[in-house]
Amino acid sequence: MREADGIKRGLVLFFVACSLAVLAYWPWVLARGDSAEGLLDVQPRPTVPLSHLSAELLMALVTLVAAAAWARKLPWGAPLLLFGLGMFSYGTLNALGWALYESPPLAVLIALVLGGSMLALPRLIHDLTRR
Repeated sequence: MREADGIKRGLVLFFVACSLAVLAYWPWVLARGDSAEGLLDVQPRPTVPLSHLSAELLMALVTLVAAAAWARKLPWGAPLLLFGLGMFSYGTLNALGWALYESPPLAVLIALVLGGSMLALPRLIHDLTRR
């Protein structure tokens, strides 16, 4: 295995793990009753939990499918993963602001996800420009 293949495999596993973590996190939050007011409740900060939840689930699903496609070298895998990377970057930056205030230990994990996402960018650009 070439070193580049190992890096790609690591990035794919990273994105799969991050996507699965998001998909597992929200059922856990809902089961704990953290949204006891309901998914359509408008909180003091102008956010509706249902729209936030929908955005994060879509982000995770797009990235999960894209990572699998990229690993299989499907032609649409890298472009879709680049889109998923943008979604993850926005989502992690947004969540980081909340976590720094509400849950500093979670902020560390979120910052690691953001850093890992940024490390993937050069490899994705490389794959996209090789065509």
